Amino acid sequence: MRNNQVRVIALAFALQIALPDAGRQAVAQAGKAAYPAVAPLDQYLISDEKSEIALARNAAPGSISDGAEVMVLG
Repeated sequence: MRNNQVRVIALAFALQIALPDAGRQAVAQAGKAAYPAVAPLDQYLISDEKSEIALARNAAPGSISDGAEVMVLG
């Protein structure tokens, strides 16, 4: 049991020497936000309800969008 623990510790130490940047790179990537800032809500809203519905129906094939219920942001 003790021999296995020593092997695991030695392997971890060897990996840190062989791949010194691996851990730092993962931490750096995890710290970045996907989006630095969120745009204001007004930027997402479409003033004309009919245009918004047409745009939503255009996003899918007619076989799906013809019978779909479209909800408009308000």
